[in-house]
Amino acid sequence: MPNCMVRITEIKIRNLKNVKQGEIKFKNYSKLRKNMNLEKGDMLGIYGPNGSGKSTVIDACIILQALILGEALPDKMAYVISIDEPTAVLEFEFFVQVGDDKYRVAYEVELGRDETGGHLNVLGEKLVCSTLKEGKWKVQPILIEYRANEEEYFKIAPRYKKVLGEDRKLLVRDLQRSFIFNKQNKQIFREKLGLGNLLVEILRTFHQFGYFQLFVMATGHIGIMECLIDTSLIMGNQYEVFVRRVEQMDKVIGILIPGLNLEVEHQEDGKTQVVSIREGRKIPLKYESEGIKKLITLLGVLIAVYNKRNICMIVDDLDNRIFEPLLNQLMEVFASEMEGQLIFTAQSLSTLEKLDKNHVIFTTLNKDNKYIYLEKMPRKKNMRENYLKELHLKVQKERLYVSSDNDTLRESLRNAGKMREVIK
Repeated sequence: MPNCMVRITEIKIRNLKNVKQGEIKFKNYSKLRKNMNLEKGDMLGIYGPNGSGKSTVIDACIILQALILGEALPDKMAYVISIDEPTAVLEFEFFVQVGDDKYRVAYEVELGRDETGGHLNVLGEKLVCSTLKEGKWKVQPILIEYRANEEEYFKIAPRYKKVLGEDRKLLVRDLQRSFIFNKQNKQIFREKLGLGNLLVEILRTFHQFGYFQLFVMATGHIGIMECLIDTSLIMGNQYEVFVRRVEQMDKVIGILIPGLNLEVEHQEDGKTQVVSIREGRKIPLKYESEGIKKLITLLGVLIAVYNKRNICMIVDDLDNRIFEPLLNQLMEVFASEMEGQLIFTAQSLSTLEKLDKNHVIFTTLNKDNKYIYLEKMPRKKNMRENYLKELHLKVQKERLYVSSDNDTLRESLRNAGKMREVIK
């Protein structure tokens, strides 16, 4: 299929973990409806204290990726629905470009627990698309809508309904997977509606996006590191690609950490391993520091998102285990020159000095309005100064953080120390 690109332009979250209502609109796309042009690259950092809802955005994107790939939702995700709510709703808006054609696509999904409470079910979905025709966005009728608990469980655009005919009865309902992006259903849509059909092309584009272009990295994600540590996991036909990726990362890692290089070493027993090299001394990569391994895990995708417009990288705790000046340098370079889309969460306030206010969103204490941009702030001051100023002056409509006083903290520590249980 033609070159395609998908960019996330808006995320809405309802009843996921501690977020009752949260909305993130990417400001880079506010003019998209008028000028139809996509900016070069897009970065958004999500900042806030521990447990404030940053990682909830990452969880929403993990769920999104599983759905658009037609995969079963991970069992652990059943526990991300707010404990006092029966369902959670996620809404995403995207800018999509396939060849010269441009679309705005909205996808909504409602999730609920099964009877055991241990699995996450898809209760409803909706896919809507606007197409760009003669310089204007034309809103199409709902392409497809699915409701698991209704007798007429799925609706499709009238112009497709007749074409599907009796084959509609072959469509699969699997509560733990997306109905819209289900692999068998997509095959039926493709066979009956044909290539070039709007619904078919949108579904194909999102599969390519989810499989090849979207990288969601939660805390603890090891990604390519698993193969770097154990090269036996690499399939034979992928080995040359793997070696090239190591060579690609080597070109950058030596700049970020002077004197460090990566190499694929061939051993006498015919096996291979990836080693780090410093001053001529080789160390198997599995014995390197956790900080080095974290940086290498990110590096392959960072290279891709820096150079390719169709790559979307979403990272939780980007600043974890990375030296602050090094991270600041990366932020400065990526913010001004990146081609793709980078979304991340962080706590290190120093990185705010390198970001424009349109590239930073903050969590709030209001569970009904979890994410905000800072408004009414001096443009000359960097975002770190603006944020620290806000903590004291409380200019924004929403509170960002409440700290305890030192005396209360001291007392709680003393009381905890008086408990009979001894911590060994």
